[in-house]
Amino acid sequence: IESLNMGFLPVAGLSGKAGGAYLIPNEPEFRLDFLTTLHRRKDTPFEHPQLHVTLQPLKFMEFSLESVQQAALIANDGAVIVNVPHPVRYALHKLLIFGEREGSFLSKAGKDLRQAAAILACFKDSRAWEVEHHWRDLIERGRGWSSRAMRGLTTFDKSFPELEAKKWLGGIKPTSRQK
Repeated sequence: IESLNMGFLPVAGLSGKAGGAYLIPNEPEFRLDFLTTLHRRKDTPFEHPQLHVTLQPLKFMEFSLESVQQAALIANDGAVIVNVPHPVRYALHKLLIFGEREGSFLSKAGKDLRQAAAILACFKDSRAWEVEHHWRDLIERGRGWSSRAMRGLTTFDKSFPELEAKKWLGGIKPTSRQK
């Protein structure tokens, strides 16, 4: 398996089976998650036949995968071009899934909010219109999306009141094309 050649080992989930997370044993703080979109409500991890890694389906992941951008990862051996989520979509996805975290994954919820805060603070100062555009896209995807996003936004606003996120984004309403 290619991931083993790079020093990564799969992390066993609560069921004892490997999920989409991989660690390097001598660097436990570095974790690599292989995520994919959720299909037909099946959140069971599965092995990708070409990559030979286990992928973890994640709710609402398709939102993050729209408007991907290219970035360069630089290492001692050189650089590689990768596709990454648009930073605003990534941050808003963190707000969206905030309430979905359960059990042992609750500790990731705080990290999710801190990451979203860093990104949204940067964009609020320089490109607020971009956040508003992606927020509107998110809340126009239906009641389930909108209610989860508002729940995340409410908690986010309590944790980072200086951003006034609820005042800023909470006033944005879906256009008439919402389903």
